[in-house]
Parts: sequence; structure tokens; C-alpha cells
Amino acid sequence: MDRPTWNSMYWLILIFTTLQGISKSFIGTGRGSYLYYYQLVKPDSFILGKMISNAILMMILSLCCLIAYTLLMGNYMQMPGRYIITILLTSTGISIVYTLISAIAGKTDNATLLMPILSLPVIIPLILVGIKASKKAMDGIETNSIYTDWAVLLVLDIAVMWLGVVLFKYLWKD
Repeated sequence: MDRPTWNSMYWLILIFTTLQGISKSFIGTGRGSYLYYYQLVKPDSFILGKMISNAILMMILSLCCLIAYTLLMGNYMQMPGRYIITILLTSTGISIVYTLISAIAGKTDNATLLMPILSLPVIIPLILVGIKASKKAMDGIETNSIYTDWAVLLVLDIAVMWLGVVLFKYLWKD
């Protein structure tokens, strides 16, 4: 297997891992649970708590997936440290997006169908920047452009988190 194939296969596995691991955070929650949470906490605290816990879960899943994938398929990374930082930043953003989309889709009758459809346009920029940065780390390119990619990933993570906090207030009232 060559490096681009190894990298793309890892990203596919990571996306499906995220979809299965994070997307259920709001879908299985009943209406009675929302009423209970509504009395206990503010919507900002609730969604931020969900986003942070899902981001930590996704970081752990990403690292476990990377370890298992490396053991089974071999190590093709030239700069593993940079590759891992890229994976962590991207998986954090993906988990935040899936948490927000899960909150939106959880209010509908067809939540499992809506999850992939609603999340795809939001996840594509994260995935593209993550793949570009991971390819640089995989090939061992010694440029400062990977720092720019990390900054873009960090800004996207923060922007999606802020958007989730703002939009969740309207979902919370329903």
C-alpha cells in the first residue's frame, strides 16, 4: 500500500468511527430527559459539556484507531507527531459538528437519516484541510504551511463550537 492510499483509508475509517461513536449523543435522548436537563442547567453549559465530552471521546477513539491501523497496516508516517496533532485537531472538529447536527436531527422523526445529510456540507472543509495537513506530515514535508493548516483547523473548530452554542439555545426552548 502506498502513502496516499494508507492516509485516505485511515480518514474513511475515522469518519465512520465518528459517525457511529458521536452521532448518538442526542438521538437516544427522550423528551423527559430534556425537561429534566432544562431544569438543571443552562443551554450553553449543556451543549458545551456535550461537545467537550464528545471531543475527548473522539480524540481517544482517533488515537486507538491510529494505533490499531498502524499495527495492522504498517507505519507510513514520516512525522508521527505532526500527524497525530492533525488527527486530534480534525477529530475534535468532526466531533463538535456531529454533536451539533445530532442535536438538530434529534428533534426530528428521521434522525438517523438526517445525520449524514446535514453533516456532510459542514464536515467537508474540516476533512479537506485535515487531509491536506496529514499528507504533509505523512510525506515529511518540512514547511511551515502545516502550521497554517493547524490554525485553519483550530479556527474551524472554534467557529463550529460557537455556532453550536448560539443555535442550541433555540433548540433548547422546543
